[in-house]
Amino acid sequence: MTLSDEDVGSLRRGQCPACKNWGFIPGPRGGAGQNIYCCNPVCRAGFMVAPRHNIHLAQRVGEAPDCHYPPQVHILSGGQALCIFHGYLTIDNGPPPRMVPVTPDMWPIGHSWVGREEFELATCPQCRTQAAS
Repeated sequence: MTLSDEDVGSLRRGQCPACKNWGFIPGPRGGAGQNIYCCNPVCRAGFMVAPRHNIHLAQRVGEAPDCHYPPQVHILSGGQALCIFHGYLTIDNGPPPRMVPVTPDMWPIGHSWVGREEFELATCPQCRTQAAS
């Protein structure tokens, strides 16, 4: 569902149109668009915004996954969290475009990682479940 101009204005100011809380957690991005999630763990509203740096279009895209709240310690394997936290970036440097994992240096503040050998230190339930399988 495409948002109204008033709601897009709220997003530009950093205010969630759903709960009126301030601040967003960046989510997966690709091309000109990016998903953002309300910082309020009770609301967790998700929005797809485009373009990323000067929002002109926004759509409601459900709720943020549990792995974003509160900041978690994820298990990293092959450069990507086992829960696929934060998803992938689309790199369009010639046909065909490539999908590359978002590296931990681009994760929201507070999230961190451990390797598979330190799985007991992980707090992300999805990563721990994936490590056990």
